Amino acid sequence: MRYDPSGPPPESVIPLRVSPYAKFKMALKSKEVQRQYPNLLERFLDFGGFEGPDMEEKTTKFCEFVKSRTSEEIEDLIIRFVLFTEEIERRLPQVL
Repeated sequence: MRYDPSGPPPESVIPLRVSPYAKFKMALKSKEVQRQYPNLLERFLDFGGFEGPDMEEKTTKFCEFVKSRTSEEIEDLIIRFVLFTEEIERRLPQVL
């Protein structure tokens, strides 16, 4: 059976777009980066208040946020997260 573009898409049609989170994961090359960065991204998304039941939803909400804000607003969010992370690390007891 052929797909008729004038009608509704059949149930078996695969989405044409790759999710933002899938693109993020595909960009991670080394094993160590693959281990560390998803956790760091989730902490950033949680810090920014991007809620969702999973990382797919959170990253999609972040992408929508980016599209609706100025580069200065996005930069401010990232800088606030970096400063917050540095403050947390500074307060942790130093391990010898």
